[in-house]
Amino acid sequence: MEGAAGATGATGATGSAGSMGPPAATGATGPAGPTGFTGCEPGWLACADGCADVATDPANCGACGTACWTGATCAAGSCACRVTLGAPRYSNPMPTMPLGALAVGDFDGDGRLDLVARYPSQYPSEKYLWTFLGDGTGSFGPPSKTPVGPGSSGIVAKDFDGDGHLDVAVTSMAGTVDVLLGTGTGTFGAPTAYAVGNAPWGLAAGDFNGDGFVDLAATNSRDGTVSVLLGLGGGAFGPSATFAVGSNPEGIVVADFDGDGNPDLAVANAGEGTVSVLLGTGSGVFQPQSKVSVGKVPTLLVSADFNRDGRPDIAVANSGDGTVGVLLAAGAGAFQPQSVYGASRISSLAVADFNGDGNPDLVLAQGRYVNLLLGSATGGCALAPSGPYAVNPAGDFGVTVTALGCGDFNGDGQPDVGFIAYVLGAAALLSTCY
Repeated sequence: MEGAAGATGATGATGSAGSMGPPAATGATGPAGPTGFTGCEPGWLACADGCADVATDPANCGACGTACWTGATCAAGSCACRVTLGAPRYSNPMPTMPLGALAVGDFDGDGRLDLVARYPSQYPSEKYLWTFLGDGTGSFGPPSKTPVGPGSSGIVAKDFDGDGHLDVAVTSMAGTVDVLLGTGTGTFGAPTAYAVGNAPWGLAAGDFNGDGFVDLAATNSRDGTVSVLLGLGGGAFGPSATFAVGSNPEGIVVADFDGDGNPDLAVANAGEGTVSVLLGTGSGVFQPQSKVSVGKVPTLLVSADFNRDGRPDIAVANSGDGTVGVLLAAGAGAFQPQSVYGASRISSLAVADFNGDGNPDLVLAQGRYVNLLLGSATGGCALAPSGPYAVNPAGDFGVTVTALGCGDFNGDGQPDVGFIAYVLGAAALLSTCY
């Protein structure tokens, strides 16, 4: 404008935009007091160095004496850098088919972010989880693979068994969620399959019953339901419970939408152009859905506080009309009508604060490009002037970004974009904030 990354993984996208970014602005943070200057224009403040428009003055941004870092701009009272994404570096062979679901995390415990990815449902015979270990510079080593069930689009990385190592869960078109426990070395044990509904698609994680164990929620695209698996500890899960949603549910995200301290669910119903909101009771049970209308064929969801009012909002990729819709929270689990932003086709969606202004930004995979929608304090978005960012530096027009997620892949404190591009492999677009 935390977890799995947006529609993607362990550090990127189911929740807040995170805290990575440029240095904080310096100076006073409270309201300005009288300084002896008089006659300032309406809306300006009398600061020590004269009358200042604190909405746009980088020396007095948001309050008198609050100076932005060198090169930053001040917009709507918040400091923001100019952000760009660098060229990717590919250093690994690509699997023979496109990988369509991705999670970000440190799977080998070396302090560097890695990627795990799997085949989407279009390739049901390709039954592997692929792991790309990061080298700390934005590049990744040769992939390794672990057998899982037939491909689908849901993937989550969390520590399910409490051993301090990231584990992975994926949806499988065999009607299961497969859980693979991590060894802490970048490898995984054999999957344990848990039955859910028909053609499970999206996957999200949270503690739905407050027992301290990670639980899972999967959308069942042919059932119009969500299956909830409650964690039992030790990486095991109980039998699934099912809750009704809309037609052809795909993307799913977890957040506390009504502010009662219990995780809730939001689901993109691709078959009917709505988002279902299911409020959690804190016992692992969810109340009957309410629905919000969005665009055509909504497929992907992320959640963050886009207008900084303390309530989680929702962004949805409407693949049928090539737009992103932002649903601002209205309180008590309700949402305002969507605000729509043109975006063309979107294959992956994630959220982070790329320009350091405190507002969540959206990153989109669009064919052979990655694009940024920079957020404002009102919840609005605008395309980054430096974009779009090509992932095919050699000009290969057959390249397609199939999945992405956010994280600091080179350790500089800035959020970057990790992605899979068919036919080139895994790489990161490193952000520069100047």
